[in-house]
Amino acid sequence: MRISFSTGSLYGMPLRGVFGLAAAAGFEGVELVVAPEVLGRRPRELRALAGDHGLAVPVVHPPLMPIPGWRERRGGLPRFVELARALGAPCVVVHPPRGCTGLDDERARRFRRSLENARRAAGGEVTLAVENLSRKRPRDDRNPFNHLPTLARFAEEERLGMTMDTSHAASFGHDLLEIYPHFGSRLLNLHLSDYRPGSVLVDNRLLYNHFVQHQIPGTGVLPLAALLARLREDRYDDVTYVQLTLNEGVYTYHSFHVVGQVQNLAGRCWVEGGNPARAQSQIGGGQNQVIHGDGHVHVIVVLAI
Repeated sequence: MRISFSTGSLYGMPLRGVFGLAAAAGFEGVELVVAPEVLGRRPRELRALAGDHGLAVPVVHPPLMPIPGWRERRGGLPRFVELARALGAPCVVVHPPRGCTGLDDERARRFRRSLENARRAAGGEVTLAVENLSRKRPRDDRNPFNHLPTLARFAEEERLGMTMDTSHAASFGHDLLEIYPHFGSRLLNLHLSDYRPGSVLVDNRLLYNHFVQHQIPGTGVLPLAALLARLREDRYDDVTYVQLTLNEGVYTYHSFHVVGQVQNLAGRCWVEGGNPARAQSQIGGGQNQVIHGDGHVHVIVVLAI
């Protein structure tokens, strides 16, 4: 099991400090989220900085804030791919457009053109993995990209990998074990985090993002251990990410202790094939132990502060 940390967790903080924290916590890589400092450094500097901390860079993710020239919807996707190639990262996460009313409307056509440009830039060295979106507004129900069978067919037609985000799926009320087959053999990444409905009493997107979505595995309602066990049964051995929010704060020991518990959860389901309910119960207690298996499970932990 390879464990990585998303630089988006400490978005805007100096990369040297972020990489140092990731390495000190025992991570083996980072998901590099595009940010101003990323663009201010040459790729060889980024590789050297990661190497100085013993970290790999397996994936590039679009920015969390708009950056001119680096927006997914405005021609930025080929640039993400070029950056990934320069870094030796084999994967770039992409997101379907919001607000679509059909697969042939202008936003959808623009998305297809962007993907085609990105594939040319990839040169066969980088795979694009389209991620399922979260439900932010009632109108999101009308977006065809939020219909998972449609998204899966789109990925097949466009020769994309797929990224499954568990809390995004939960925001639409999906059962994780029921929707898992839609991702099938195209599943490259798994953003594994919990979902805590009802923890925010006001309609506020910022509060929703921090206290409902991407919560610590084992603190919400999702059957995450059962999902990991299902992946093990299917001998899933591609790149897997665990996406997580820790509101306790990244600088505390508790934050990194919980990371160890997440590793235990994945390890118990993957290596031992143990009872998912028993594995889920391990979160929050026991030793900060990491179980490494033979499956190529790549975990990215995302901490929101």
